[in-house]
Amino acid sequence: MIASIIGFYWLLFVMEYKSATQVKLRYHLNAGTKITRYYGTNWFKHMATTTLRYRVKENSILARMAALILGADKVAIVLGVTIHLHHTGKAEFLANKPWLRHELMHIEQYAQHGSVLFIVLYLSQSLKNGYYHNSFEVAARRAEHIERYETAFTMTD
Repeated sequence: MIASIIGFYWLLFVMEYKSATQVKLRYHLNAGTKITRYYGTNWFKHMATTTLRYRVKENSILARMAALILGADKVAIVLGVTIHLHHTGKAEFLANKPWLRHELMHIEQYAQHGSVLFIVLYLSQSLKNGYYHNSFEVAARRAEHIERYETAFTMTD
């Protein structure tokens, strides 16, 4: 019985999901402390109030390679739940709330899609639309302006 109910909701989610660009994310501050995430579309709503965990790695080789490719001085790049930094310290990065929120959105996207699917979707979006118009980057830029978005995350060592 429970399996059939779960299967039904999963089927509705898959039928409506179709592509990464159709997923709607809405945020609501609960009593000013927690952000509730609403994933889904008209067919399926899933409310997630769990706190996502992340870590920050300074002087990352991965971020250094990204900096060389992008021709940028300071870089933060997300892989899974880790934010890799190049030419910026942890304290400086965490103090820059818009930049932190941007990278935390990518962590949420990893959690939403899973690592492999997120990377495939991100790369295909970049090839199809370019970096700036990539729907994942558009969402991350929007997150930069969501007040206290970072409170939905917990940093681990």
